[in-house]
Order: sequence, then C-alpha cells, then structure tokens
Amino acid sequence: MKKLLNLLKEKINLEKRPIAITLISVLGIIYSIFIIYFLYYVSSLKLETFNMIYLFLIFYLLWLFICMIGLWKMKSWAVYIYIGGTIAWHFLNGFINDKYEFSFYILFIQAIIISILLKYLKKMD
Repeated sequence: MKKLLNLLKEKINLEKRPIAITLISVLGIIYSIFIIYFLYYVSSLKLETFNMIYLFLIFYLLWLFICMIGLWKMKSWAVYIYIGGTIAWHFLNGFINDKYEFSFYILFIQAIIISILLKYLKKMD
C-alpha cells in the first residue's frame, strides 16, 4: 500500500503541485468534458437557428481547458488567463445571453478559486 501511495505521489507530483491546485485542475477538465458532451447533444438536435451562445460556449470551453492544463503544469500564465477570462465571462454573458441572471453563488465559488490560485502563484513557473 505504501508503495502504491509513493507511486501516486510521484505521478501526481504533490511536492510541486498542491492538492488544491490538483483538485481545481481535475474538476475543471471534467467540467470542460461535460461541456463537450452538452455541445454534442445540442448539435444532435439539429437546430435550424444558430444562437450566439453556442459560439460563446465553444470559446469558454477552449479557455477553460487551456487554463486547467496550464494549472496542472503549474504555469503562472494560467492564473492570469483564468482571472481575466472569469471577468470577461461575466461581462460577455450579460451582453450575449439576454436571460443571464447574476449569481452570487457562482461569483463566490470563482472568488474562492481565484484566491487559492493567487495563494500558490509564487510556487508556479
């Protein structure tokens, strides 16, 4: 059992990457895969009208996936891109989606994620 834990520790590299960053990265990648499934499901409905929100979701997916890969590799640029993208997401979502309702819950979760990322920014390359 100890051998397996040491192998996992080497594989994940917990000395360099904290558990919080690992958790954020893994959940972000899983979430982006969920968006891929969502976009595939919506495109399979064969909608006749193209809504701007689908294009916005594609850019959001690319942004999130690039940020999470960068966080996994402990790159400091990923933190800056995540912060800028989060701010842009709230502004653009308000302009593009006419049914957008501002949620303090989402803002609170993103503020926690950003504070964790800023805490570990000095350990990143």
